[in-house]
This record gives sequence, C-alpha cells and structure tokens, in this order.
Amino acid sequence: MQASAFSICSIVNFQQFVKVWSAGGRPPFLLFFPQNRFLFLRAYVILKNCTTHYFMQKRKGKTTTMNANDIWLIAGLGNPEAKYDGTRHNAGFAALDSLAGKWGISVSKTKFQGLWGQGEVDGHKVVLLKPLTYMNLSGDSIAPLAGFFKIPADHVIVLCDDITQAPGKLRIRPSGSAGGHNGLKSIIARLGGENFPRIRIGVGAKPRPDYDLADWVLGKFPPEDAKAMADRYPDLEAAAKLIMDGKLGLAQSKYNG
Repeated sequence: MQASAFSICSIVNFQQFVKVWSAGGRPPFLLFFPQNRFLFLRAYVILKNCTTHYFMQKRKGKTTTMNANDIWLIAGLGNPEAKYDGTRHNAGFAALDSLAGKWGISVSKTKFQGLWGQGEVDGHKVVLLKPLTYMNLSGDSIAPLAGFFKIPADHVIVLCDDITQAPGKLRIRPSGSAGGHNGLKSIIARLGGENFPRIRIGVGAKPRPDYDLADWVLGKFPPEDAKAMADRYPDLEAAAKLIMDGKLGLAQSKYNG
C-alpha cells in the first residue's frame, strides 16, 4: 500500500499540485478514484507533507539570501581606556556599542589593533570595529581590517563625534574632508582618499572660544546630552541600514539634523 501511494505521487504533476494546494483547493486526483479512497487519501497526506516542506524551504531561502560580495565595515571612533567612557570624543564607540547590541554582534575579537566582530544585517555581511589605536591613529586599525576582508572604501561607514552639531544631531555624508577631525584625517590617509561614508554625531560646541578643545572633547556628557545622544540611536541604526541598501541620499533626507 505504501509503495502504491508513492507511485501515485510520482505520476502527479507536482508543480500543478503546489498551485492547487497553495490556492486552498483540493487536489483533483482525489476525485478520480473514489473506490480507493484510503489509497488516495494516503497519497494526499504524503503530498501535503511534501508541499509543506517545499514552502518552508522556499520561505527560508528568501530570508537568508545574501550576496557573498556584499560586505560592510562600520567603525566607531574613540579612545580605548575606561577613563574615556562617556566622553564626547567616544561618541562613535557608544554608537557602535548600540548597533552591536541591537544586531546581536559580539565586538570582542582582538586583531587589527582593535575590537571587532561580524554578523549579518538584513542580508548584508557586516563587520563592526572599535579601533584601539587612540583616535588620532584610527586608520591604522581600519585600513588593515578593510584590506583583509577586501572591503572597498565606499563600504566603510565611520561613526564619529562632531563638535559643530548640537548633541544628538546627525550629519550623514557620502565622502568629504576630515573637517578638522583627527580620526577622519588618519582614515583618509590610510585608505588613500575621502570616498567613504560617515555618520557624524553631534556632541555640542565649546561653550566659549577660549575653551581648550581637547578638554572639551575629552569631557563627559552631562545627563541631558547623554539622553539626547541615546534617543538618536534608532535613527542612526536606520540610517546605517539605508546606506548599506544603497540609499544614502534617503538616509540624509530622513535623518540629517
């Protein structure tokens, strides 16, 4: 009986069966042999199980499809010692930690003079990096890692602080000069050009012109500024995803400011 049931399965056009089953109908071959209902009900059950597996695999394939050449590096800039945690200059580190937590990527591997980890985000291969070179030598970590994974410069997204923007404001750019930021200067020098996207995170301007810049960027955020930063992390995440989807212009129009 089992063999006969499988024989019946073999003569049924499977693609036609899939169309009928997916439309909620009853496969027509069950109507052809009413005198052998047990046999054909058995075949019906077997084919039902086959199509369930078929659709599950098809659905699974859609959610896991990924271009093997589509790989991105997102680097958050900062200084490595604990005493710099919560400072304005470590806004990039804090933003990267937020992305890592949201995406479930452990940034704990030690190589390339930094802490890094990799995962998949919406079909993109993603490497997250926190350079441990101190801010002014950030490129010494980013360039070797990008070279190892063969990541082109336009697939390197840099997260860093921006003293020209109010706390929590975002400025997304596809390329450009360092604008006085020593971390960006190092990256431009090591990557050999300015053609990499960056998300600059506002940390606020110096309170007065004669205030020492180093003291300002190495100072810690007051609670209200820290909250303003954290409130923008969902927007920063959405912007990073749009950039990886090739929609940097849309990210700018939606999240700049």
